[in-house]
Amino acid sequence: MEAREWMQKEEVKMTSEWMAQSMVENIDEMFKHWKPKKEYKMFIGSPIIKNTNAGSYNPIKKIWE
Repeated sequence: MEAREWMQKEEVKMTSEWMAQSMVENIDEMFKHWKPKKEYKMFIGSPIIKNTNAGSYNPIKKIWE
């Protein structure tokens, strides 16, 4: 009970109301400074190639733009 009482004190700032308000403020602050990055493709998959000796595989090639 003492731990619960301590967590609910205003100076501790561990109540659900304070955490929710803090999260909203931090997300708002993040969006003030956020800049979208250039879109790029990192991987392109090849079609599945069947090889009777090695089984099936699907190689992935790296593509950097």
